[in-house]
Amino acid sequence: MSSAVSPIANAVVAYSTFDSLGLRRTGQYVVGSLICFWNSQNTKKNGEFMGITLLLLDELVVVTLGDQR
Repeated sequence: MSSAVSPIANAVVAYSTFDSLGLRRTGQYVVGSLICFWNSQNTKKNGEFMGITLLLLDELVVVTLGDQR
């Protein structure tokens, strides 16, 4: 029995980095890392949902965690 693989799963997609994004009429693919996301709620309005906050890193950014002096 052979395994069927979707041609979309094997497709190579051209992508951009965040600094090359611009206003265009076509779709754009961006490669980045989703570090963290959380819901934003309004505590003064009984926890009403306000939106989602995302923390993204560009693939060209090098991040070193640790003691920075």
